[in-house]
Amino acid sequence: MRLHLPDNAREAFQFLALGVGALLAMRLAVVGIGALSEGAGDDALAEACAPYRNGYPLLQAHALVVGGAPVILRLAAGALFALLCGVLGALILLPFGIRGGERMRRRAVLGGRIGLVLGAAWGIYCTLCLPPAFVEVAPNSGLTTHEAPAFLGMIVWPLSERTQHYAWAELETVATLSTNGPSPCGAVTGVSAMKDSELVELARPMPPDEGCETHRAQQQVDADRLVRALAPYLH
Repeated sequence: MRLHLPDNAREAFQFLALGVGALLAMRLAVVGIGALSEGAGDDALAEACAPYRNGYPLLQAHALVVGGAPVILRLAAGALFALLCGVLGALILLPFGIRGGERMRRRAVLGGRIGLVLGAAWGIYCTLCLPPAFVEVAPNSGLTTHEAPAFLGMIVWPLSERTQHYAWAELETVATLSTNGPSPCGAVTGVSAMKDSELVELARPMPPDEGCETHRAQQQVDADRLVRALAPYLH
């Protein structure tokens, strides 16, 4: 028995697939160009950054995520974000259909479809490669922090990102940092840098829900390795 989808639903899925595919292709191209442009001596830095991807598979190799949420929660937040965009799209186009009830309905459906597709594409993009807070490590220039308000703390609002660059010469030290986490395991161990009296958080793992002692030991190992990888750039 074949499943027959309505034309509107089929078109919506096609537009969604096209939008997501375009976004992912662009991101993969950026990642590939970045990988080709990095020197061969930076492999140790990429390996030290790897534990702090925090479930963002398409994040660039020299990036550190500060906190974050598990992938399943980000996907759920992305679905709610897409529904919200669909409702907003329907409301935006609704006034353009005031000449008649049928025209109004078609406009609302069109707006909802556009909002749903764009919202879903953006939600998937954020789930795969755009954390609300992360740090780019540039071996030749310094650190750039990225921070943005996010829907439910997980899906970044478009065009809301704030950045701050720190040259290597401005940073005094890099050290491990222990912060309280919301999980039963309590504190998590990450990495921070110091500029004058300002503490810049560079990396924070997601808090585990179980296996606390094992995770704490691994977090310390990962943090120490990242500190060792970053320390030579300060001099």
